[in-house]
Amino acid sequence: MQCRTSACNVAVDLTSDESVRLGFAEIKEQHGNHIASVLHLAAYFDLWEPNPLYDAVNVDGTRRLLSALQGFDVEQFVYTSRLKS
Repeated sequence: MQCRTSACNVAVDLTSDESVRLGFAEIKEQHGNHIASVLHLAAYFDLWEPNPLYDAVNVDGTRRLLSALQGFDVEQFVYTSRLKS
């Protein structure tokens, strides 16, 4: 976990239940259950052909993230994406 003043960056693998669980357990242990803002910028795109990583990262990964956040008091959630073409 990297923290600068009150902002922290926790690297997790959104394709892994365990990685997401451990990352948020670390946040809760170090900072409690209040999160001012979550910036969800992770995405996978392949413009040339269908790829299973699209669903693994964009769909299932977002589901994992939202599930992990259920145990927190989150003030703001920002998600960026684009439509699957």
